[in-house]
Amino acid sequence: MCSSDLRFTGRFQLYGFGEGENQTYSRISRSQRAPERSGFQSTLGTGVVWVAAPQHRLSLEGAHVWKNARQDYESYAGPRATLTHTWLLGQGMFLITSASGEFNAYDRPDPLVSGRTRSDRIGRLRTTFGVPVALLIENERISQSEGLRDLTFFMSLEGQRALSNIVGDRKSTRLNSSHTVISYAVFCLTK
Repeated sequence: MCSSDLRFTGRFQLYGFGEGENQTYSRISRSQRAPERSGFQSTLGTGVVWVAAPQHRLSLEGAHVWKNARQDYESYAGPRATLTHTWLLGQGMFLITSASGEFNAYDRPDPLVSGRTRSDRIGRLRTTFGVPVALLIENERISQSEGLRDLTFFMSLEGQRALSNIVGDRKSTRLNSSHTVISYAVFCLTK
């Protein structure tokens, strides 16, 4: 990822970014065609951050996503918008909440699904809570040890709703769906 930012005052910041990743999908029993989705995805965007108070930030981001898959019917492009609130709770704890929406217009129809060219609308809500590992351990000697001092435990909850213009088949049932993801990790923050 590459990014650049420009601060206007202490309360506003404009930034731009670019991302690129090579996505590789393997053939699995449920989807023998998964490798057709493999390819390079790039994102180019800009955003603005408003520091409402030292412990509250609000950011609005707009981006455009391009996916160049092995098969044209798995390649798409479209806009994405994200609104994020960051709340620093004190003692190193934080809460990040975001809502995003994107629209993906595919290059051509999938001949095995429909004669219509697919377009998807995807909405996501995500909340992440983080706490330094040292706050979770009552023994001060252990919690301040060099190995634990810079570790943060965080947990995320994400809900997603995806809608496609293609309806009435097995693949569209998967596309017109929603799901919730709960994840957690320990992350090392360097000073």
